[in-house]
Amino acid sequence: MIGVSKQLKIALDIDGVLADSMMLWTRVFNQTYSRHLTTSQMGTWNFWSELGLTRRQFQEIFTKIWEDWTHLPPTEPEISEKVRRLSQYGGIDIVTGRTEDTAEYAEKWLSMQKVPYGKLYLMPGNTTKLDSGHDIYVDDSPLIASEAPVVQRKILLYNQPWNRCVRNNHYVTRVSSLDDAATVLSSISNKPRE
Repeated sequence: MIGVSKQLKIALDIDGVLADSMMLWTRVFNQTYSRHLTTSQMGTWNFWSELGLTRRQFQEIFTKIWEDWTHLPPTEPEISEKVRRLSQYGGIDIVTGRTEDTAEYAEKWLSMQKVPYGKLYLMPGNTTKLDSGHDIYVDDSPLIASEAPVVQRKILLYNQPWNRCVRNNHYVTRVSSLDDAATVLSSISNKPRE
């Protein structure tokens, strides 16, 4: 059992957890390549390689959508209130694996959405988010979920089509919303929900 709620360090991902960036990514991809991709068809983490794209092409579209950050929708309505509820159980930080060219846009988006958090961690490509030292991660990455047992960190895996193959285990608990994440955090911290 992890200690009391004030001691929990909670890491929240942006893309796929707070920001519905892949919805906008598919729109730009479809316009650019005259395709009809939907997010539900993104069945793997590296779905872009199955589309015949290079990592650079994937990243170019990703950068383009973040340059238009004011049009990026949140994954859920009332996102700031839901993050505030999560903060009942510990300190919230944003931990994201992204390139420097989109960091400023991500900060502006978080501010526009009024998402409360302590610190923004930009994890470089040669590291894992689990290196940030948090107790619990709310993330959509199946790669992070596969690393969780190795480093003995708890992952609340936010449901997305690209992580369907991941099964719950001692370190990975699937959540379908931030409200679900709050319920899990409540049971971990032994603090009742408000």
